[in-house]
Amino acid sequence: MALPGMRREKGRFRHEACGMSAGLIIVGASHAGVTVAAELRAAGFQPAITLVSDETSEPYHRPHLSKECLATDAEPGMLKPTTFYEEKGIERLNARVDAIDPDGRRIVTSDGKSFEYATLILATGAKPRGLPAGLPGAELALTLRDRADLGVLRARLATSRQLAIIGGGLIGLEIAAAARSKGMSVDVVECADRLMSRCISPELANLVRERHVAAGITFHMSSNVKAVTSQGIELTDGVFIPADLVIASVGSQPRTELAARAGLTCDDGILVGVDGSSSVTGIFALGDCARWPDPGLTRGIRHESIAATLWQAKAVAAALTGRPLPASTPLRLWSQQGAMRIQMAGPIEAATHGHITAAEGGHILYGFSTGRLSSVQAMDAPRAFNTAVARIGSCEADFRAEAATS
Repeated sequence: MALPGMRREKGRFRHEACGMSAGLIIVGASHAGVTVAAELRAAGFQPAITLVSDETSEPYHRPHLSKECLATDAEPGMLKPTTFYEEKGIERLNARVDAIDPDGRRIVTSDGKSFEYATLILATGAKPRGLPAGLPGAELALTLRDRADLGVLRARLATSRQLAIIGGGLIGLEIAAAARSKGMSVDVVECADRLMSRCISPELANLVRERHVAAGITFHMSSNVKAVTSQGIELTDGVFIPADLVIASVGSQPRTELAARAGLTCDDGILVGVDGSSSVTGIFALGDCARWPDPGLTRGIRHESIAATLWQAKAVAAALTGRPLPASTPLRLWSQQGAMRIQMAGPIEAATHGHITAAEGGHILYGFSTGRLSSVQAMDAPRAFNTAVARIGSCEADFRAEAATS
């Protein structure tokens, strides 16, 4: 059954009036692009929607790549059933967008075709941050971001025995745990003095490190890479780490090239308002490519998480359908590192003090700021984590009193 104003054409839906030209185009068909399309339809948005992506596969769960897909050789699950797009009247176009003409309200694809839009949403995501260009052997280090990268890594892991990972963040540690579960020797090089410094507190980071060390992973903290070779990694302090496979996991860069060429204001992400609107009328952005406002930060923040993407999709859908913006909720992040599950919620950096305790065989850390519970972090304590997250914003004294008697 077609949506009002849509007609079926060769198994797809198009707007009766003028195809793609009168509707909404979304550039990017990962979590952000697919989610905002679904939220728009759920909010009653009727114009034509077209998802444009240069990936040929069905939109899939990208976070799974460094988790179970690498550890078990499972394939990433699809974001939506194949029938979803036809049922919801969402057109899919396999193409690379090379340019945006904001004045003419059109996009231009790599094959020279142009498509007009009434509204444009950029969900172009991010790409792995590479090693410094001047670093000897930088090109030898692999990265993981998409399904193609997964295929390359799987093939190399199958023939390698010693893995060195540059970067001790969430993805680097997920890869490390997956490789160790396959019996590989694993070394992790981290320039900071603790792991996951951007997303969890030192107390929990130390516990996570202890668990990884017990599993046989070796860490080189406060260390910097001097060169990458076909035999391993040379550190600036003279230490050489033997490895027949090197992976770089040193963060991500938002894909803003397309937006910047079109004149959108960018600063390590496309700058947007609370409703996802960019500096150019008729263009919105969300997901890993966008920097959203944050009360405590003058330049906003890029929230690289599924929970943030879902909220942003609801906000954009609300803006485009004339509805109130959704209420803000504590943003969540999680990581599966082997058998260890790490969960975070709320602004970790805002906490002025905290309290860590054992729970469910794991640990949970409560962060407090201005007399209230502001954040929660957990390692292998999912029930306690969910209970505490529901209390974020509550009075510290009341929360501590209730926790002491529970």
